[in-house]
Amino acid sequence: MGLRYSKLSYLNDYVFFTTYIPARSVWIPAAAYWAYACGSTHPLVLVSYPLHIIRGLTFVYEMWCLSITRYRELQKMNASNIKLYWFTAVDKKKIDELGIERPRDPSRAKRSKA
Repeated sequence: MGLRYSKLSYLNDYVFFTTYIPARSVWIPAAAYWAYACGSTHPLVLVSYPLHIIRGLTFVYEMWCLSITRYRELQKMNASNIKLYWFTAVDKKKIDELGIERPRDPSRAKRSKA
């Protein structure tokens, strides 16, 4: 499980969200102006850039939902008086008792024998 339920993990998540969401939702669509204003822009760019913007906005939506999930996890932990530490994760049993769904570890997934 690593440091998933530690202060360091939540800090890392929120720093990522606060940089990712503005970049994908504001800076990338704003760069479309330069792509379309330049007369020498390749036609492939003119076709693919709106798709890039749409995909970026779907990523923003996913990150927004993920940040809300992280916030709700913290609220559950605070309501249950579970103290977070910087470099020590919360015990798995406490996480399960709160009903917080842990991320699946792909390295431990059952592999089918072919």
